[in-house]
Amino acid sequence: MIAVSAVLVLVLLFTLVYFMQKSGGGGNPADNLPQNFLLSRKTAALISQNIVDLTNKTSDKISAANKADLAGDKTNARVLIEDAQTTNKEAYRAAAQLADQLKILTESLSQMKSMDSQRLAYNAVATELSLVTEFVVYTQNLNDFLEKLIVSMETDVQVSKDDIASALKKTNDSAKKINNLNAEFNDRMARLDKSF
Repeated sequence: MIAVSAVLVLVLLFTLVYFMQKSGGGGNPADNLPQNFLLSRKTAALISQNIVDLTNKTSDKISAANKADLAGDKTNARVLIEDAQTTNKEAYRAAAQLADQLKILTESLSQMKSMDSQRLAYNAVATELSLVTEFVVYTQNLNDFLEKLIVSMETDVQVSKDDIASALKKTNDSAKKINNLNAEFNDRMARLDKSF
């Protein structure tokens, strides 16, 4: 019997909302940003929050499936894993929507007055695009992991523990890359805020 392992909880923070709460040396940074940037940022922040919520729901379902599996309730464990797959697929679709919003943000940056701020903003959004790309890889790796767990629960098909461990490692490696990119993004956004 193979128990579901806990997946590193991903915290995907889209901190362009940072502009709404902070002000730099020259006043409110939002005053220096193009209107379509501000509108797209708000949409992106909402999508990002949805991704965080879906990722947390997926993690909770995996944890519940693990408990059910350890208690010997394979039927409930399988249902919970299938539910986790569904929310993971929703997060994947939301990541595609976020990538679209980030492209809109990028297009609007040419309207920024300061070239230094523009360069910093491009770098920050490019980092966030890398983060979203890595999140897509994460959802694919997580789905592979969940599929292997479901197959392992079938009575007529066995998946080796090594295959499941390998799929889990890929998932957690992707989550670590996302967390590193997120730290880099936050650093770039702080530098952008100081540029105003």
